Amino acid sequence: RLQDAGALLLFVNAAAQRGLTAISASELWNWNAALRTQIKRVMVDAPPNRGASLLFTLGYLGLQPRLPEREIASAAGGPSDSAGNDADTAQATPDDGELTEEFVDLHLAMAAWTELAEGLEDTPLFPVDLLSGTLKEVAPLLVDQHGWRRLVDLVDEAVARVSGDSAVAEQAHGRAQVLLNADRRLEALAELHEAKIAWWSGDTIRSSLLAMLTIARLYLELRLPMPAKAHGLAVAYSALGSADEELAELVPAGLLMAAQADFASGAWCGATELFELGLSAQHQFVGDGLHLEHEYVAGAILDLTYITACARDIDPGLAALVEETTARVGAREIIEDALNDSPPTTSDMWGSYGSDKFTGPPFLDVGETRYIRFAALGTAWTLESANDIQSTRVAERFAVTAQAVLAELANEDLCIAPTRITVRIDHSAADQRSFDKRLEPLPSNDGRRWKVTLTSAVASGKSFADHIRTELLPALASILLEASFLPSADFLAAIGRAFERGLEHKLSPARPYDELAAVVTPQLYQRLSRERFSAPWDCHGGPYGADPDLGWQDGPGPTYSAGVAKEMLRNRYRTFAESLRKTVPALRRSSKFRDTVRALRGEGWLDWHLLTATFNIATNQRHSLTADDLQRPSVRADLVRVLFEPEEESAPGVPVGLFTPDAMQQARQNAMLSLVHHWDLEGHQRTPDFPGIERLLAARYGYWDDDVRHEDPFPEAH
Repeated sequence: RLQDAGALLLFVNAAAQRGLTAISASELWNWNAALRTQIKRVMVDAPPNRGASLLFTLGYLGLQPRLPEREIASAAGGPSDSAGNDADTAQATPDDGELTEEFVDLHLAMAAWTELAEGLEDTPLFPVDLLSGTLKEVAPLLVDQHGWRRLVDLVDEAVARVSGDSAVAEQAHGRAQVLLNADRRLEALAELHEAKIAWWSGDTIRSSLLAMLTIARLYLELRLPMPAKAHGLAVAYSALGSADEELAELVPAGLLMAAQADFASGAWCGATELFELGLSAQHQFVGDGLHLEHEYVAGAILDLTYITACARDIDPGLAALVEETTARVGAREIIEDALNDSPPTTSDMWGSYGSDKFTGPPFLDVGETRYIRFAALGTAWTLESANDIQSTRVAERFAVTAQAVLAELANEDLCIAPTRITVRIDHSAADQRSFDKRLEPLPSNDGRRWKVTLTSAVASGKSFADHIRTELLPALASILLEASFLPSADFLAAIGRAFERGLEHKLSPARPYDELAAVVTPQLYQRLSRERFSAPWDCHGGPYGADPDLGWQDGPGPTYSAGVAKEMLRNRYRTFAESLRKTVPALRRSSKFRDTVRALRGEGWLDWHLLTATFNIATNQRHSLTADDLQRPSVRADLVRVLFEPEEESAPGVPVGLFTPDAMQQARQNAMLSLVHHWDLEGHQRTPDFPGIERLLAARYGYWDDDVRHEDPFPEAH
């Protein structure tokens, strides 16, 4: 009866939202509250199976929509045809859960269903499919709630006990479809990874491979082409190695997906080689020619058309090699007809081609250096390696890991300072170096630079899991930690949560990446002679940003509080009034310094910026401090002590000529390092990336906006 009451209330609520009933919003709220109260009362003495049903209904009531507060208030304040009255209205505020914007209480729903899921082993009569199916339908509503992944995992474990792994995969796949319909791609990606693993058995391998193709497509949409390439190659590898002839069509599908990934990453030589393999496999395993009604075939021909046109703009020799490839697969005539009908714009267009979908300009894989570019979470990456086949595979292995990890961490607030990350990747035949020798930070105050040496997966004797655990993830975590300003413990906790969500199986689908990439043989790799040519555009340039779902988190920082910010500013102005009580009056008498203050105020400087820079210049003159000194806790402690000491009249004066605009800029930047610590953050950079730090403080810590009322220290400079 309680379940029926909850269902009836849902229908009445929908009618009220559409104006189809005179029942008021306050009555709906009070009925919902009364049902929840009744359920909680009955649950006290309920046996396990009945308690499970009551918990399900309680969560169902928490998920019911509610009319906006203003409509509840208006319904409460005016006459009603219903039995509602002022006494009822006074009870309309729930005391068992915080209101959400659109639903009765999502927190209550999560708590009730989590408690239900935790006891499913002891309640065998409860229909677990009911809960699993409901979670699929409401996934977009609950996926952002704390504990969602744990709730889903508990329910999936119960489904597996009752119906097996295949049923778990079907539920995960169903949740993925619902999430995709709600445009929640990252969350859908996580569910598809779960389905991929649960379906990985002989009877359901086709479903697993189809899920992997969808995973690859999602990575491509997110502008993370390297894990898309890995999953495409894994589909082709697994389908080819299976004895099931029904999987044969997935061989070309996987290869052509991998080729599309190379195309999206700007590796157009690599894409050409994989398109040749994929279209040849289409001839062999499907056998109906290059019919454009096949989605993958049509996409391959279109991409090869662009590759041909671009190669002709770069070098006739490169174009001839590409045309030999298209002729071998029977696509040359189709491509020529397309180019004759609609010749593409030439020359200048290619340097920034496809910036809304691709991760770099075309033919990043020609010349002596191979480039791999991508962007996510506020970081823009450029990987560089030698352009031989072994170096390329090692660099791509690193890129697969990096891009998959960035996708996994997208919903973690790592407090990253937006920056460019450049990584030079070398490979060695054997693991002969300690970790700190295989990962070397390179000095840079604008962007981050690293050198990484990785071992050959074939020659080193390591398993691929060893490569992930001992080389790839430690190197990647170190690079990301340096860009992050979270305390180390908080950063490592975020990495730990990624592992709990199954990060490791997302990095190596089916087989190690080097083994999958070996589908391109050295002989095929050498056909295009890519080292002989070079792209005429800047391989580091172009507007190749991150997909919006992987954008930089620029809301208030994890430790930010407007109240704390104002208190810090009030303290600053008070202490600067004492610690600069001799220096500020001296500077106010200088017309040159007044001009400097006017110019800096014109650039947006606030008074506390001016006083901070002034204090730093004066203190540095008296104590000879460097930026490296400011990194040391003992030096910062001395500065804090000096800051709180009144400036004595006997203190040596500081020449006004030292307070130039450039000196003020540098002093303000150096002070940002202390500000990072004031916000309980940690800097991990040996050479600070000042532009990145400033963007972090500006967007997330009110650096250019927060101020409080204060006495103007330089009233003459307006």
